[in-house]
Amino acid sequence: MRIIRSIGIAAFAVVLAQAVACGGSSDDVGNGSSANLVPKRSNIAVERNSDHVPEGQNIDYRTIPPTSGQHWSRWADCGFYIESLPDERIVHNLEHGNIVVSYNLVNPAQVTELRNNLEDLNLFEDWGVARPYDQIKEGRVVLTAWGRMHSMTGVRPGEIERFFKTFAGDGGPERVRCRP
Repeated sequence: MRIIRSIGIAAFAVVLAQAVACGGSSDDVGNGSSANLVPKRSNIAVERNSDHVPEGQNIDYRTIPPTSGQHWSRWADCGFYIESLPDERIVHNLEHGNIVVSYNLVNPAQVTELRNNLEDLNLFEDWGVARPYDQIKEGRVVLTAWGRMHSMTGVRPGEIERFFKTFAGDGGPERVRCRP
């Protein structure tokens, strides 16, 4: 009986040690499936009014970066931008089911890493827009889809890929690829 108890305690200790060693960041929950990778507060209430407004009109969004709401009638082409894009433009992309990657990376090597990672994703060419965004903390990357948000420190390729696979083309009320 002592041997069985000792084996049980040892097995529990191994499982516990593996769980601690392999645990995700504090932003992550769940079992690693794409749906459970995003943070608990990833579902954000969608703005009821998603009408077009005149180009140049500023909109106060509930989240930074925004995940839904009123927007300009012209959307951004897919791609990796080194100049900022206005929230009012990219919200139109979100409405189309596109993923918007907002980044505030001060290290050029991290910007290159992010760009390379996104270009390696087959989905990015058809469904992704990346832009620098100084309204988030330095060192952060925020992925948004219609009514969804996932924030991370630095570039985390696995999380980016899972977010794209989960939400690209499925998030917005309209399904329109942003490729020119």
